[in-house]
Amino acid sequence: MALILAFDTSTKGCSAALFDREQCLAHTEAIEEGFVHAERLHLLVESLFEQTDRQFDAIEAIAVGAGPGSYTGLRIGISAAKGYSFALEKPLIAIDSLAIMSESVYAQLKTEQPKTIGIFSAIDARRQEVYARVQNGVGELVTPSQALLLEEFDVRSLTNTFETIYVVGDANEKLKVFFADQLDQHDFRFVDTFPQALHMGRLALEHFRAKDFESTEYFEPNYLKEVYITPSKESK
Repeated sequence: MALILAFDTSTKGCSAALFDREQCLAHTEAIEEGFVHAERLHLLVESLFEQTDRQFDAIEAIAVGAGPGSYTGLRIGISAAKGYSFALEKPLIAIDSLAIMSESVYAQLKTEQPKTIGIFSAIDARRQEVYARVQNGVGELVTPSQALLLEEFDVRSLTNTFETIYVVGDANEKLKVFFADQLDQHDFRFVDTFPQALHMGRLALEHFRAKDFESTEYFEPNYLKEVYITPSKESK
């Protein structure tokens, strides 16, 4: 048995799931425009054990969406994951939040030629920038997670490589405008979603089996770019 508690708070979606290996025993989520994850996350985790016959102290690992995403959301999730990991003395697993979104499509692909399918996962980073990652239909990483300025992105890196391109994430309205010239010529399929703990099971189990764990003391979110904090007026 590998009982893994997983959650992600990297976007406006706050979600949690409990897995026995890859089998999802229970999952729950809340979607909020304002970041109330600090108040909701622990309640969501408690509800997982109310839905199952498993005990909290039976958890064997904690898996958390490690970013990229919202600075506030990531701080909440990582802090909670470290707290659970430390209190239970169980390993901490970090999973790329963009990979979690890719998994929502990857898990459903049924095709004889999956390498011709691309999964372009993107989280809105405001203005003309997204956090993006590309993999193919067999799960091979093509482009690692990065902060991507759209005006500098060559869409041919996708259209020359893949016959079908799934665009997955919360930046789709922005990307539909960006890809507008290509929509009639190529098979783009837009999936509106956010990183969901429901899709973390296979990835978390891979890390668990490989003993690919993070330091509870030193692990930090993957922000992908420098965080800017505006000084308060009182500090001036």
